[in-house]
Formats: sequence, structure tokens, C-alpha cells
Amino acid sequence: TAFERPVELAERERFRGLVRERAQKRRPVAYLTGAREFWSRTFRVDESVLIPRPDTETLVREAVAREPRRILEVGVGSGAVCGALALELPEAEIVGTDISESALEIARENRTVTERPHPELLGPARSFAAVALQVVEIIDGARGEKVVPAADIVNGNLHGVAVVEKVTLAPAVVQDRSRCV
Repeated sequence: TAFERPVELAERERFRGLVRERAQKRRPVAYLTGAREFWSRTFRVDESVLIPRPDTETLVREAVAREPRRILEVGVGSGAVCGALALELPEAEIVGTDISESALEIARENRTVTERPHPELLGPARSFAAVALQVVEIIDGARGEKVVPAADIVNGNLHGVAVVEKVTLAPAVVQDRSRCV
């Protein structure tokens, strides 16, 4: 492995720059590296999406336990939850929505990460590529502006921090770009 290889000067300088940025700006490590592990897969992240958290895997476990046929995810972000659900529920129809086209672009890029390891042990998985990703600005079926797809489960882990709370939280929690309510 490369473990025994001496670190090159350019690599050291890049690492020092990341440490400086983390220390000075308190920027989350996942944004520094551009990646975050979720459901044993590595997903690409940037400031246009929230960082998938380990406790969000609870949403996946709960949805899988209910064996839904149709899932609607509101606020798809990086696509980590949709990707994990596609992996675990290969027969389910999954639609991921977000108001942010840049978030959906990250989710589209992450479609390649959900190949299941050891399919001989765990069984086949549907590709995340089969998940429908779309922009939804207003969900208002009564007014006819948008139609919500029929779903057995509506899933979402939306982030909101009250403005008065924002000043008391660490930047890594608030992530500077969070939507305040």
C-alpha cells in the first residue's frame, strides 16, 4: 500500500491548507474532502447539499422495515437516502424531489455509488439510476400547480434552524448555508 510511501511536499501543503481552513473557518470535514460516508457508501457532497448524518440512517431502516412500494423523498439533497433505499428496496418506485437544481445535480452524480457489495450474499439491488429525481418548487395538488406522486411513504429530513438559535450553534452544525426558519 501507499502507507509506507513518504508524503510529497505538495500533498503536505494541500493537507496543511485543509487543516487551516477547518481551523479558521470551521468548515465541515465533508465539505473539505467533498465526500461523506452514508449506508456504507461514499457520497459526493458540497455546500449545495446538507451533509448526510449517521442518525439519518434511521430513516432508511424505518422505511425498509415497512417494505413500501412507492417512496417520495422531499429534499433529496445528495441523494444518500434515495440511494440507500434503492439499494435495499430494489422493487420500490422512488421519486426524489428538491427545490434546488444544484442539489439534484449532486444527487445525479451520486447515482453511481450504490452498487451493492457481495450480491451473492445480499441479493440483487436496483441501481440508484432508476430513481426519478426532479425539481419541485411547490407541492400543491389541490391548486393543480404540482402533483405529488402517490406514495406509501413520504420521507424527508429537512434542515431548519431558527435565526435566534443559529448564533448559539457551532458552524459545523449550522453549516452556514442552512435554511433558517
